[in-house]
Amino acid sequence: MIRPAPLLALLAPFALAGASGMASATTGDGCFRVTNVAADDVLNVRAAPAAGAAVVATLLPDNDPGIIAATGAWVPSDRPEGQRWCPETICSGDTTVKGGAKRHDLAPSECP
Repeated sequence: MIRPAPLLALLAPFALAGASGMASATTGDGCFRVTNVAADDVLNVRAAPAAGAAVVATLLPDNDPGIIAATGAWVPSDRPEGQRWCPETICSGDTTVKGGAKRHDLAPSECP
């Protein structure tokens, strides 16, 4: 289940360059599931790759939000993988949200 943040649900995706980490959003690799988030917490999906950026959605740790698909290169590229931000599109039913989260909180999952 995704819960869009008030008035911020459909902000523009990360502005990224480069093809490293690009993925298709419909089948095979390139999708993720929430991990490393406590049962009583949520994963904040942000409008930009910064902890202070606006929250555009929150994802529950043990609930299937639909499809979390990578949409660009993880940034910054000079950081270890777990410290990079992963731009993503989250699709659940009729709701689509674009934003990003720390790669540390996302585990690879095959796309449906």
